Amino acid sequence: MDSSDGIGEHTFRRIKGYVDYLVRQMNIEECDIRIGAMKYSSSPMIQFGIGQYQDTNTITRMVDYIGYTKGKANMAGALRSLRTNMFNGNGDRPNVKNVAYLITDGSVDVNEETTMEEAELTIGSDIQVIPIAVQLRRRDEVESIALSQGLHTMEINDDAKLYEMRDEVLEPIYESNHIFLSFKSYTECIIKIRRIG
Repeated sequence: MDSSDGIGEHTFRRIKGYVDYLVRQMNIEECDIRIGAMKYSSSPMIQFGIGQYQDTNTITRMVDYIGYTKGKANMAGALRSLRTNMFNGNGDRPNVKNVAYLITDGSVDVNEETTMEEAELTIGSDIQVIPIAVQLRRRDEVESIALSQGLHTMEINDDAKLYEMRDEVLEPIYESNHIFLSFKSYTECIIKIRRIG
């Protein structure tokens, strides 16, 4: 989650609301989905590791506790930390594809020259980075990250748009877990997620 000056405290609270909503839609317990959270401004800050919390209520409570930390936007540092810390430790399963949502306004104020290199290294480490643009200010890096994976940039400019895009946003999570779950369990997870909404 981007916590930089360009985002601001009000929008950061909205981002946390988006994350809370998405977590509640994931059917974490039954589908064995593992979640971690990181925010970044001038530097990346892991809030909790993948699989550290394994039930929806605890995860949403921990997301709610994440505070806003203003600073410059260091997307390169966040991508590096994602690769070297978040997906390189406890809770990360080798047989399940890693999916990361990059929720940002696209600002790049720190290490601009290495941002795309870090994105390529992260994606090359079998981490799917899905950009979700909130009040997009700068398109270059966000769109390049999406296009390099055959994706399009998801833009959310109002709360209603998030609800409309729910299935599209969550689909990579269920596709990644398909490898780990039996087909029957995977199908049940998809059916249940669609019923929740």
